[in-house]
Amino acid sequence: MACLENGEDPRSVPGLVLNRSGEQVRTGVRPLVEDLDELPAPARWLTERHRARYYMGLNRPLAVVETARGCPYHCSFCSVWRFYRGRYRAKSPDRVAEEVAAVAEPSVLFTDDNFLADVERARQIALAIEKCGLRRHYNFQARSDSIVAHPEVIGEWRRVRLDHVFVGLEKIDDAGLAGVGK
Repeated sequence: MACLENGEDPRSVPGLVLNRSGEQVRTGVRPLVEDLDELPAPARWLTERHRARYYMGLNRPLAVVETARGCPYHCSFCSVWRFYRGRYRAKSPDRVAEEVAAVAEPSVLFTDDNFLADVERARQIALAIEKCGLRRHYNFQARSDSIVAHPEVIGEWRRVRLDHVFVGLEKIDDAGLAGVGK
C-alpha cells in the first residue's frame, strides 16, 4: 500500500503477481515474517459489523485467531508446507493469550493448519488462556497421530473449554494410507 500511496511501481514489491498487458508479472519471492509476535494485532474493528454472522456449526458468533503459520510435516498430499516454504513459525503462548483476550466473541477457531504441530506449545497456550481466565469455546485442527500420541493435551484443552477438533483423514483404508505415506 505504501508503494501505491507513494506513486511507486508495485513491481518493486516482492511477493506479488500483477496482471499487466494480458499477462501476469511475478515480482519475486517475498521474505517470510520470522517472528510472528512482531506482527501487529489484528484490526478486528474492521470486521465488527460482519462478525455476528461468523459461525461454525452452532458456535455463533465466532472469532478466528492465527497462532502459527506452516507445518513441520511434508505430506505428499498437502500444499501447506509448500505454501510456507517448508517452514513452521509460531506466535508465543503469551501473544496468543493476548489475541484471545482481545476477542469479544464467545467462540474461537484457531486457524492453524495443524494446531498440535508443537504439542508443548499447544499445552502452554492452554495454560496461558487458563491463567488469564479467558472463558471462550475453542476449536482447532490437528493430526490424528498427534492426538493419539498426546491425549493428555486434549484433556488440558478440554479443561479450558475445547469444543471441537477437526481431524483430517486422508484415506479410509490401510492401502490408501500407504499410498500417501501414512
